[in-house]
Order: sequence, then C-alpha cells, then structure tokens
Amino acid sequence: MGMPQGDSEKIMISRAMNEAKRWARNAFGFALLVLGIIAIPTPGPGGLLFMLGLATLSAEFEWARKLLKRAKDVGLRLRSAFAPRRVAPDA
Repeated sequence: MGMPQGDSEKIMISRAMNEAKRWARNAFGFALLVLGIIAIPTPGPGGLLFMLGLATLSAEFEWARKLLKRAKDVGLRLRSAFAPRRVAPDA
C-alpha cells in the first residue's frame, strides 16, 4: 500500500534538484570568496566580492557565519575610526 510509483520518482527528483542547487550555491559562494581574495590587493571590488561570498556560504557553513560577523565588526570599527562624525547644524 505505499505511494504510487510516480510520487516516489517525483520525490527523488525533487531531492536531487535540491542537492544540485545546494552544490551550485556553495560553488558560487566559494568562487566569489576566491575572486574577492584575489581582488583585494588590486583596485576593484575585492572586499565586496569577499563579503558576498561569505554571505552566500553562511547559509550552509558555521565558519562562514562567524567570519562574516567578524568582518562586519571590523568594517564598522574602521568606518567609525575614519569616517567624519556628522554634527547636526545649529538652527
């Protein structure tokens, strides 16, 4: 009395598609991460590519979540150290 044959095939195909999407997302994340690392010393969006790679990988890997949080914290500290403070104009 199990499932009809067509349903089990659909489930297997669905699982395979989900796994393929997961692999593709991870490959894309690692590619962005590597391109970002390569592009950091060159003029261009190296830091942005690095952060996008980490954000993509953080959906799957805990180490990427931790590294992304650390990179965000460093970025916020750098911004506060170098960005001029905005002072409200007197009315």
